[in-house]
This record gives sequence, C-alpha cells and structure tokens, in this order.
Amino acid sequence: MKAHVLSDARLVKQAGRFVWLSVDAEKEAKAARGRLETEKRVYVVAKSEVELAHDRYAELKRRHDALRKEHDELIEAVRQAAREERKLAERAERSGKGAGAPAAPAAAPTPALPTPAAPEAPAAPPSELPQA
Repeated sequence: MKAHVLSDARLVKQAGRFVWLSVDAEKEAKAARGRLETEKRVYVVAKSEVELAHDRYAELKRRHDALRKEHDELIEAVRQAAREERKLAERAERSGKGAGAPAAPAAAPTPALPTPAAPEAPAAPPSELPQA
C-alpha cells in the first residue's frame, strides 16, 4: 500500500504543476489575444490612412492632368496665334511691296511662349520727388 501512496503523491504534485502550467498558458493566451486586438486596430487605422492617401493622390493626379491639358491647349493656342500673325504680316508685306517683289522672310520669329511683363520700376523715395 505504501507504493500506492507514493505514486498518488507524485501524481498530485504532477497535477499541481499541470494546473500552474495551464494557468500560465491561459495568461499568455489572454495577453496574446490583447496584442492581437491592438495590432488589428493599428492595422485598420493604417489601412484607412493608406486608402485616404490613395484617394488624395487620385484627386491630385486628376487635377494635375486637367491643368496639364489646359496648359497644353493654351500653349497650342499661343503658337497658332503666332503663326496667324506671321501669315498676316507676310501678306501685308507682300501687298505693300507689290506683286513683282519677292517676299522677304520674317524679321524675327515670335516666341512660342508669352514673355513675362517687365517688373515695375520702384517708386522714388520721397526725398527725390519734385517739390511743388
């Protein structure tokens, strides 16, 4: 009977270790679930930020493309106006010289892009203004 008592005590001790192991495992599982939930929330926030950035990019790209198209159309209109102006100048020059004279080439081609206006001269200091 003594052998049974020893084995029973050993089994009880082993069962106690298993209980503590299961308690530790439950604590670790609970902590892992908490980390998983936190990481899931972070993922959802990051995903929504990426979607928002994608939408912003798409809108900016659409606006850029529209502005680029408008810019190209304006450049083409300026070039077309310059061609028309050269043709009119050549016709006027030919009609002024007569039919027998050869047409002279244009003096200087007009630039394809409009030139910026000259900056305004700074106002003279009050000490240099003429006294009335």
